[in-house]
Amino acid sequence: MSEREPSSPVCYAEEMDARYAGYLTDAEVATLLESLRRDERGMRDKLAAALPRIRDERIHAALKAMLESREADLALFEALIASLPRG
Repeated sequence: MSEREPSSPVCYAEEMDARYAGYLTDAEVATLLESLRRDERGMRDKLAAALPRIRDERIHAALKAMLESREADLALFEALIASLPRG
């Protein structure tokens, strides 16, 4: 009994360059994350500077929550950037 040929050739899609499929390269992802982190730091700094001067308690509480969220987002950006492949 002879060995049969596969009905279709082996697929090498996993080996193709991600850009071909429209995905960002590792370098593009790193640039994006750096840019987002920079923007997030700017927002955090503006909120931190403004908070002591906000008199309305409701607005102060909302902006304080936003500031805390920015801090958490920055920590996430730091972790993501640190996890990127170096190359």
